[in-house]
Order: sequence, then structure tokens, then C-alpha cells
Amino acid sequence: MALFQLTHGLHREDQPAARQAAHTHVGQAHFAASGPVGKTCRECARWQFVKQWKANGGAPKPSPCAKYKDLMRQWGRSVPHDAWACKYFEARLSEIPLAKPEKAA
Repeated sequence: MALFQLTHGLHREDQPAARQAAHTHVGQAHFAASGPVGKTCRECARWQFVKQWKANGGAPKPSPCAKYKDLMRQWGRSVPHDAWACKYFEARLSEIPLAKPEKAA
């Protein structure tokens, strides 16, 4: 879900600002793609991973952003793991796997 609804004719996908707005999710602390190129929220220390994955060992479930909470004084909507990083990106010490790890027997 994008933060802004783009109006045909007013916003064109070939405009960088419109493309950036179209990829920003409600709950992100700032505009998507305003952070390091190629980084996602899953790689950010501020993305509060809830240690839950989608069914059948799928991708991590969306989680809230701690920087959004700092700025807005309330928790925002959960942001998908693959959302483009914002300007408040801070590298996570340990990477979150893209699939649920298998339990050791």
C-alpha cells in the first residue's frame, strides 16, 4: 500500500518524486528510497521484527518502524520487509533471514 494516491495527469511515474511517493508505505518514518541505494527495511535496525514469518516458512511478516514511533509518538502501521529504505536507515548488526529458519532436531 502506497502512502500517496497518485492522480493520473498530475503525477507521472517518470517523475522521480512520484516514483518515490508510490513506493512509500504508511508507517515508514520518511520517503522510501531516500536512504542507501539497494537497502530495505528488513536490513534496518529500526525495523522492529516481530519474529513471525508468513505461512509455510515464507518471508518475514510486516513489522513497525521504531523511528516512526519516535517521530510520531505512537506506533504506525507495519511496514513490509522489502520496502525501500528511508533516510533514517541504520544498519542492523545481524541480518534477518528471508525465510523462517529450520528448527534443529
